[in-house]
Amino acid sequence: MMNKLINKIWTYFVNRRLQRFAKSPIVFANEMERVSSKYFRLRVDCKVISIGNLNFGGTGKTPLIATIVNDFLPKDKKIGIVAKGYKRQNIEDVIISEDNYGEYSIKQIGDEPLMLFNHLNLPVSISEKKYRGLYNLDKIIHPDIAIIDDGYQHLWIERDLNILLLDNNLLNSLNNNKFILMREPISSINRADVILVPLNQHFNYQQFAKIDKKIIHFHSKLEKIKNEFLFKEKSKNYVAFAGIANPNRFFNTLFEHNIDPVAQLTFSDHHNYTYKDITKLLKIAKRKNSDLITTEKDLVKIIEFKDLFKEYKVNLDCLYIKIEIIEKEQFSEIIMEGLNV
Repeated sequence: MMNKLINKIWTYFVNRRLQRFAKSPIVFANEMERVSSKYFRLRVDCKVISIGNLNFGGTGKTPLIATIVNDFLPKDKKIGIVAKGYKRQNIEDVIISEDNYGEYSIKQIGDEPLMLFNHLNLPVSISEKKYRGLYNLDKIIHPDIAIIDDGYQHLWIERDLNILLLDNNLLNSLNNNKFILMREPISSINRADVILVPLNQHFNYQQFAKIDKKIIHFHSKLEKIKNEFLFKEKSKNYVAFAGIANPNRFFNTLFEHNIDPVAQLTFSDHHNYTYKDITKLLKIAKRKNSDLITTEKDLVKIIEFKDLFKEYKVNLDCLYIKIEIIEKEQFSEIIMEGLNV
């Protein structure tokens, strides 16, 4: 009963916010400096793709962006990415590119922006406010296509294609009528131009029968397990650790590939590892005669401790995940139609 009451109140305020944005003016990039209103929608010259979700936590948006860029966007288009850079120490706006990325540390730009840059070698505009990140990208880089990472709730941006990613946790809760805390009510699915659903996952979308939605299935698969640090003979055992929103997804992937860690450690999402954290992990690995294994998102924050791994003579492996779109032709048509390219 209490959950229903909280959900009802929360839904009211979310919908009121959506209505205010729906009535807000569209502002073009050359007018941004004069904007004083709290509610507005920025329209830039380039095409804009937003990728996001409804629930809290990781759903695979970062590997999805890599798949979309590599497999579905035209190769002759100039592409840029907008991200927030969660838990970074530097709150100033920055654009990392091939020319300057070496000038910034992980603590200045954040884990996901660095992951995206490492994957794609594309400019990434980082800002606490994504509309400002898009404005900077449009003004300085002049892309043909901009991708907004985690942009579904950032209503200050006008987009040409709204991609919504639904994960197993959310769908299982909805299908079993269990309460789950979400960023927006499930009715917000109406704003999506295309909905990505895990393969073999049942999604009861009959409640949206009046809305012409495109359902596309995807599969998260293990791309590779790569040795990143090698300082001794490989061990048959692993100590697994992760500082991501849904660490169970990482641990389950290991189990699915017959890897049963002798220990599992979790840290908060976007955790910034310290000397003390790494020393603790290395001591556990030494004590259990094991290698360490982690996620790509964690790896980018651990590179700076490579000498410490060498000192302790502990190896580090990294698990890489790839998103595979099942209905490739249909998804490609949706993207081309949405971007009009």
